Amino acid sequence: MSVVLVARVPDEEDPLSWTWSVRVAIAQSREGPWWEETMCLDTGSPRTQLVDRSSSGDGGGYAESRGVLGSGRSRSARLGGLEFGGVRVSDLEVELVPPEQPGARALLGLDVLGREPFTFRPREGVLVCGDDPPGPTHRLPLDDTGHLRIPVSWPGLSVNAVLDTGAGITVVDTALADRVPQLFTDHGSAPGTDATGTTVQTPTATIVEGRLADDLLLAPHRIAFTDLRAATAHLTEPVEVILGTPAIDLFDWWLDVPGRRWAAGSAPISG
Repeated sequence: MSVVLVARVPDEEDPLSWTWSVRVAIAQSREGPWWEETMCLDTGSPRTQLVDRSSSGDGGGYAESRGVLGSGRSRSARLGGLEFGGVRVSDLEVELVPPEQPGARALLGLDVLGREPFTFRPREGVLVCGDDPPGPTHRLPLDDTGHLRIPVSWPGLSVNAVLDTGAGITVVDTALADRVPQLFTDHGSAPGTDATGTTVQTPTATIVEGRLADDLLLAPHRIAFTDLRAATAHLTEPVEVILGTPAIDLFDWWLDVPGRRWAAGSAPISG
């Protein structure tokens, strides 16, 4: 079991949004050399992503990649090694994005994070690799593209939301929101950027109190609206809600991707 420090990173465009980052050791080949990279902790990304630089790996030409808000370009490359906490991965295939792509950043995805159970305590700023569950666990479904799905409910609404530590705000599908307008107050707008670097101005609101897995209170928090169903129509179960950092920050999380189990508990109030 190992403990990794996690840093809170404010969004440059939206001061009310944030993500979390960790330091990761990377090697171009198994023999090295090794270097350190600051990477976004991203449970919403099935694959690890790096910004394409001459020393980042090898691979072919760029192909179009798809995000929630639009499309971008990426190419596959193979790294000699990547070390994160007590997890060391050899011969890892990653996605490389061009440095000129808007919002290009390094993402530590589930292909690394999901190799063993871990606990994420966002308010303490730590991630514990190889940890045991804190209590009763729930089944953890994965969708067609490997996204984690968590059951969430609000009055008159139940969905399997994507759990995404790389999303600086919770995102709700516009058509879904139109069916339950009573769940939203304090409407406004904010810029939003997805993993491809696509940035758009999106409407925002505050969503009322809900529940995780029927037994954990999910406090009212800020959300953004976008056409999620259109962007994920290729999935067997299109995405209607993405749980982002304002919701994730409310709990301590235990995730066992190989065992398909999860648990959560209320995070301690700081101050």
